[in-house]
Amino acid sequence: ILTEESYKARLVNIIIKDIKMRVPVIKMTGFLLEDDKTLARRIGAKDYEEIVYSQDSCTNESVDRLSMFQYMIGNTDWYINTKHNTDVFQYKSDGSLIPVPFDFDFAGVINTYYAVPSKEIPIVNVKDRYFKGSCREFESYNPTIETFNDKKNAIYSLYNSFDLLPKSVIKKSLRYYSKFYKIINNPEQVDESFYSACNPSYPKLKARK
Repeated sequence: ILTEESYKARLVNIIIKDIKMRVPVIKMTGFLLEDDKTLARRIGAKDYEEIVYSQDSCTNESVDRLSMFQYMIGNTDWYINTKHNTDVFQYKSDGSLIPVPFDFDFAGVINTYYAVPSKEIPIVNVKDRYFKGSCREFESYNPTIETFNDKKNAIYSLYNSFDLLPKSVIKKSLRYYSKFYKIINNPEQVDESFYSACNPSYPKLKARK
């Protein structure tokens, strides 16, 4: 919904049968994930196999979108510079780098029983949000926030139209996202979450006024 610079995924019902009938049929739900070479070819890029010294080596737009998405779903289990749960691709046209995330089982919106935040992150529960984006100048995140606001209805519709999710899970997930949307549409919370929190010396919104 947010970008084509992401892995395509397809939900599948899996049936495993032993052709010699030695074990019972196994049924499960899973997903097929686009491989990195197919994604790279689709967007006109290639795998970037060199060291990424900083997430700011990637384009601002792609880093800000990824960071905001991870903040929305409550996931802190990622790093661009170490490529932890993140692949980095290089566009053939101009050499620019973009990060593409994967593996979201530690996200607060999913809240798996085994998920715990890293000790390097100042939160105690994965449902608590913590922004890991880059330090930006005031209002720099406005275009990214606008994108997420524009896509809100599509995101909510995706959940509401997904019959395989229990209604209780849909309701809980959208309630979690509603808190995100309250934050990004409140100037003081935007200031606290994305600017002041990143740079403690940055003047508060009220002080700038």
